[in-house]
Amino acid sequence: MSSILNYIPKPDVIPLPSPAPLFVFFIVFTFILHLLFMNLTLGGSILMIISRWKKDYGKEISKEIAKFNTFTISLTITTGVAPLLFVQVLYGQFFYSSSVILGWKWLCVLAALAIGYYFYYLYKLAPEDKGFGWGVIATILFLYIALMLVTNTLLSMQPDKWLSIYTHKRFWFDIDSLVPRYLHFILAAVAFTGVFLTVYSKLRKGYSEGLRKAMYDFGKNSFLGATLLQIVVGPWFLLSNKPEIYNGLFSSPVGITFLIIGILAGFLGAYWVFTKGESPLKLSIIMVISMVSMAIVRRVVENLYFSKYFNYSTLKVKPQWDVFGIFCVLLIGLLILLFWALKRNYYELNKQEEANG
Repeated sequence: MSSILNYIPKPDVIPLPSPAPLFVFFIVFTFILHLLFMNLTLGGSILMIISRWKKDYGKEISKEIAKFNTFTISLTITTGVAPLLFVQVLYGQFFYSSSVILGWKWLCVLAALAIGYYFYYLYKLAPEDKGFGWGVIATILFLYIALMLVTNTLLSMQPDKWLSIYTHKRFWFDIDSLVPRYLHFILAAVAFTGVFLTVYSKLRKGYSEGLRKAMYDFGKNSFLGATLLQIVVGPWFLLSNKPEIYNGLFSSPVGITFLIIGILAGFLGAYWVFTKGESPLKLSIIMVISMVSMAIVRRVVENLYFSKYFNYSTLKVKPQWDVFGIFCVLLIGLLILLFWALKRNYYELNKQEEANG
């Protein structure tokens, strides 16, 4: 352990502008906000490809997903800045080191994001039967971005792997729980997007009855399929961590409570779909409860990893409540603006479709 601590950089000497628990809260809160749009971007990209092979209205569904995803991608990028910055405040010495070790693979994330976003527009604006290849490439690039984000997060929490990876004695892919964690987040994104499609199909007034039903059924089945696969991937993900991690999770009142809530929410949603008792509203509530619960569980697990090497409560604090107050006002303003933009976009979209007859 002592040798590992020797090559972990020291924390930044600049005092925190507010107590550390506040930063922890905002890490979770802003990450949940980011998840709303990230799940649509990643899950939507995957379903955009899968739906293309659907017989009834498959091409139309694929195009519709591409259209709203060009909007959610920008929001994914915007909302992803805050949680990344909060992580760097508390765990900067870990995240920076893992980013350096990944090197060009991490730097390629920016290029993949820009190119993938551009290719999305090429597919969106292409004629109905063309441009699908651009959508496939964009999806592959976004899957790469997701892989690098998961890898960097895990590597930052496992300093014991840094030296062997940096000296090429270990492959960067060979870190604890990488594959099941990656699959877990992909399936969660697909399930979330599936629920979104059930709601979206009901809200779009310009859709034909056939397209509306096809999108609703596709979304419902996507949610069900991804949730059932989590029955295998979820336990694999949990047990792929070291015993002290999952034992620590089970012994944490917060961790075990929200883990149970998240699991039960997923099973309840799957039960409703099986018994045909689902509704877009019920599935949406269940999905949000599950997502929030798992985000909190994620935070508990990450704290268990970091606590072996570092305790954020030891960081110096010099409160700047005036700056914190400005931040809170701006955050509330952002949330109001975001709500207004989404509502306005929905209104204009339906207005345009009604005008087109």
